[in-house]
Amino acid sequence: MHAPIELVGLVGRHAFDAGSSYARQHRAVVRRHDAEARVVVGSVDGSGRHVYTATTYYGFTRNGTVDFFDGRCSCPVQVDCKHTVALLITALEQERAAQARTVVVSQWRSQLEGIFPDPTTQVWSPLALSLQFTPPPSLAGPQRTGMGGYRAVHEGSLEARAMRLGKRGQWIATGAAWHEVTRAAIDDADPAQLDALSSLVRLHQASDVYAYGVPTWLSLQTIPSRALWTVLRDIADSGVQLLEVDGEPAILSDVAALTAVTVSSVDDDGGAPSPGGPDLEVAATIDHPSTLTETLLLGRPTHGFVGRDATGTLTLVPLETPATRPWVDLRRSGAIQVPASERTLFERTILPRIRQQTWHAAGDFAPEVPPGPTLVVRIRLLWTALGASPRASVECEWRYGDSDNPFALTYSLPTDPRRTERDDIAENVLLHRAAAAMGTLPSLLSRDGLPLEEMVVTGHSVVELVDHVIPALQRIEGIDVDLPEEELPTFRDLGEPEIAVDVVGTNRDWFDLEVRLRLTDRDVPVGHVITALARKEQTLFLEDGAYVSLDRPELDQLRQLLEEGRELQDQRRTGLRVSRLNLSWWEELQALGVIDRQAQEWLDRVKAATSLDGEPPAVPAGLQAQLRPYQRAGYEWLARLRRAGLGGVLADDMGLGKTLQTLAMILDAKDSGALTAPVPGEAVDESTAGDGMPRQRPFVVVAPTSVVPNWATEAARFAPDLRVAVVTATGKKRRESLAELAATADVIVTSYALFRLEHHEYEAIVPAGLVLDEAQNIKNRTSRGFAHAKTLPADVKFVVTGTPMENNLAELWAMFAIAAPGLLGTPQQFTEVYAAPIERGNGAELGLFERLRKRVAPFLLRRTKEEVTPDLPPKQEQVLTVTLDPAHRKVYARHLGRERQRVLGLVKDMERNRVEVLSALTRLRQLAIDASLVDEEYADVPSSKLDVLMPLLTEAAAEGHRALVFSQFTRYLGKIAARLDAEGIPYAYLDGSTTKRAEVIRGFAEGTQPVFLISLKAGGVGLNLAMADYCILADPWWNPAAEAQAVDRAHRIGQTRPVMVYRMVASDTIEEKVMALQDSKRALVAGVLGSGSGPDGSGSGAGAGTAGSGARLGADDIRTLLA
Repeated sequence: MHAPIELVGLVGRHAFDAGSSYARQHRAVVRRHDAEARVVVGSVDGSGRHVYTATTYYGFTRNGTVDFFDGRCSCPVQVDCKHTVALLITALEQERAAQARTVVVSQWRSQLEGIFPDPTTQVWSPLALSLQFTPPPSLAGPQRTGMGGYRAVHEGSLEARAMRLGKRGQWIATGAAWHEVTRAAIDDADPAQLDALSSLVRLHQASDVYAYGVPTWLSLQTIPSRALWTVLRDIADSGVQLLEVDGEPAILSDVAALTAVTVSSVDDDGGAPSPGGPDLEVAATIDHPSTLTETLLLGRPTHGFVGRDATGTLTLVPLETPATRPWVDLRRSGAIQVPASERTLFERTILPRIRQQTWHAAGDFAPEVPPGPTLVVRIRLLWTALGASPRASVECEWRYGDSDNPFALTYSLPTDPRRTERDDIAENVLLHRAAAAMGTLPSLLSRDGLPLEEMVVTGHSVVELVDHVIPALQRIEGIDVDLPEEELPTFRDLGEPEIAVDVVGTNRDWFDLEVRLRLTDRDVPVGHVITALARKEQTLFLEDGAYVSLDRPELDQLRQLLEEGRELQDQRRTGLRVSRLNLSWWEELQALGVIDRQAQEWLDRVKAATSLDGEPPAVPAGLQAQLRPYQRAGYEWLARLRRAGLGGVLADDMGLGKTLQTLAMILDAKDSGALTAPVPGEAVDESTAGDGMPRQRPFVVVAPTSVVPNWATEAARFAPDLRVAVVTATGKKRRESLAELAATADVIVTSYALFRLEHHEYEAIVPAGLVLDEAQNIKNRTSRGFAHAKTLPADVKFVVTGTPMENNLAELWAMFAIAAPGLLGTPQQFTEVYAAPIERGNGAELGLFERLRKRVAPFLLRRTKEEVTPDLPPKQEQVLTVTLDPAHRKVYARHLGRERQRVLGLVKDMERNRVEVLSALTRLRQLAIDASLVDEEYADVPSSKLDVLMPLLTEAAAEGHRALVFSQFTRYLGKIAARLDAEGIPYAYLDGSTTKRAEVIRGFAEGTQPVFLISLKAGGVGLNLAMADYCILADPWWNPAAEAQAVDRAHRIGQTRPVMVYRMVASDTIEEKVMALQDSKRALVAGVLGSGSGPDGSGSGAGAGTAGSGARLGADDIRTLLA
């Protein structure tokens, strides 16, 4: 085949030579040859059976010399490669052949002749694979190997290289290097042989990816893949001769060999057999028709071997399956002899493992039948202290062989597929029989109902173990019960006990209890009873092994009560101390019939004070008001508690007359002489004034500053007989001291700020009672206001608030810590028992909502307007979603991106960065309302909310409605006022800086202004604005209770028209996230407070919420708001 030599200058010598060789081997197939356009398209068979697509552009000079060449190929070289050269040479050769033939030769024949040349015209030069074999070194001294005098190890070598037949008929390596083989650069070689030999090179390269280039000799013994034998078979089938380096032929066996471990019996030198039988020999053998010597294992793992047959011919033999590692190790070690004296040990330990291999028993070796399994149940007593609850350990294991056999084998209980010497079927039968015997003690069984491998049983379970389980196991064949050396104890049932609960100590808030169990011949020590019941033990054991069963319904209920009592007491106490005010706890204890006389008397008093039984307190004659039915019930509840010396939490909705009910209760206290009663524990002469008259001890009412005047007004209106002293300044600015005011007053009304400043003077008064109005002001137990209210020595304390809990359960605890000390334990105990589980979302699941409601119910009175005032006009609430103007949205989005990135970094240390985080959130909230609240440079940005609010106010005013507009930002109220001025709409204005507050409120109440602008904090409490029928919350607040208080300024008793409530929320802003946060807080309040809790049990249901929220925004809340 002619190859234009001028191509060397265009593509280089290497590409030209390799391309010419490919063309001669007919590897190129021309798909299209356009002689006029000088373009050839086709495919070329490359190395490694790859087929590449090639396109060649070429040009001729006038005398027919190739002067232009541009080859493109899909191979890795891509440009001017050997494949494009082969394609052009083939195309030009076919073109010349076509021109030489007559015109009658068809095109199809011309193309197919090139693809399928006549084999009779092809003469190939033969190739051979030369093998260089180095056997492993011989062993020193005699060694039985079962196959020749050499061990089958990897220390030898088997290497290979390609050879070709020289001109003198000898095999030579020149021109047959591996790189020439893989490039198919041997011109006259059979392509099939070249492909087969190239596969061997590739297999060698794959076994050593770090090798550089191809060595002259390929090491075959290191090739790990079994594919070596497929490649060798392909080489032999292609006609390549297998030769040794000396030219002697080598053989590739057609029969695969098998490996085996052979165990045979042998006699020492043919002498008399040993007393224990003949010695044993363990050897790694090969099963193959040819007996080879000088064997060398190939591959790791071994997949074949090479050696010499009886004629000395080198023979390569594949293994049917790769040899295992143990077989190879044994082959390397040579045959191993086992002395007859240790044959039993060998058969019990090693032989079962050999059985996992392919193995043979040779000679007269016949292994003994292995022993069956025995289930060993080992029982040990851990009971050492007299009177302590007994404990015993139960351990199970398998034993194969007698207990006195030193060669007996033990195994853990679970089946192990690797332990083929174990009898899984027999073990399974014994396990089920043992499980039936242990059925009366389920703690010994797994979920599958089978014995556990190790278990410790305590208490009454030990009695069941000794009396029933052990005898049942001992009756089962195949089970060996291993008992302790000491004698098993004898347990004795003392029968049913009698319970006694005695009060051994008491103070104002607590009872110290002693719980005893009375038996026929003894009393059980108090400590044992408390410990056993509180720890839920089913049996109480005594010093002599006698026991009494605690598995009785009444004892189980007593145990639950004692657990709850212990949860809410100092854990360092050894006895039991229970709050006097835990009424539901005492009622449950009373139902058991075990409460003593002193506690029973106290319980009767408390139940009388918190129930409707008996004669209700009469309404004081001096009350100048007609109480509604629910107000009458509220007054009676307050009066009963006060008469019993108890406090409570009045938590009616805003606007239901809590002030009136409280004034009625104080008036009842005055009529009953409570305001001049001696101080408890004080001598009579100390309880009189200097003139011998009884000492005056007024009620102290603490309220927010804005609400203080309202108390004086309400008292003058409804209880004119009460002498009310209003404290509006400190002692330095007043003319009279608190003691002088108290001497002539029935009620002292002051603010929280003044109460904190003069708390020592209020303590000196020793008031008859303390009333905390809007008590959410002291919800923080770490505040000074809370501490002063809790320590004030008043006879009774009442908390008055429409929101006993706004954010979290710690606020509820603070209310009851003042009104009912000890009822809910310490803050730490309350958090552990109630707050933490509920705020984690587990309140409903654990029944804590119902339990907490039950505990506080006697001292909590809560009614909603919907429950008690059906004649109150309806309240309709609507969320006005405001879409921000595009310019407003752009400003908000820009700031949100910046603030989100900064705040999410700050919340990693929330306590340290709280101020910065809250400042950033405030800026985002202001941006959602009006961008100019953050920066006056945005004054020209449209205020989307204001543009929605103004038409609403204009329409409401035109229709004769009067609207309350609440906002937390006074600057925003100022912008609303400016727009109202521009529209000519009159309005009233109230915020924290308003000095003449009463005049402003009275002016709106008696005037005609259609709009009242109020800051949320200044006007959220203490106002009666029932003349308004529109409430507009211009921006949402974290705390839904604060918003509810604001709405109730209008929706309250005295309202005659339906009230419309509008909440303005900017869409796709932080305000929507604030609304979601409000929902979680409402769920928490509903779950804890539940239904309204009136003394008659009435009230609307509320679902038990599962959400929790901290008193302050936590890191998770912040991330949610910025999500």
